[in-house]
Amino acid sequence: MRYLEDTYQRKQSNTLNKIETQKKHDVKFLKMEHNEKMKKMEETLENFQVLKEYQHNILEEELKKLQKEVVQLKKGISTAQQENHHLNETLQEVQQKLSELHGQVEEHKHSKEYMEVCWRV
Repeated sequence: MRYLEDTYQRKQSNTLNKIETQKKHDVKFLKMEHNEKMKKMEETLENFQVLKEYQHNILEEELKKLQKEVVQLKKGISTAQQENHHLNETLQEVQQKLSELHGQVEEHKHSKEYMEVCWRV
């Protein structure tokens, strides 16, 4: 009876040791797998941050270029507005002179007609 009990306890102990060893192995494997996944996630996050910084730098450079372009366009608009103002002034002067010249032409026509009438008489 004692022998059977000892045998049973040894079997039970061996079985428990096997289970414990297997569970330790499983835990070790899970920890290793977890560490690998964490490492991959950290690498992915690091790559994402590098990409994000790269894209941020590109966008900043493009923003600076666009701001310079806006300044140049504003200068161009200002220059064009000044030129337009000058041309409008010149146009008004020319229209005024043209009106005066039309008046002089009319006066000349009347004078010529008058002279022709005077010479016929």
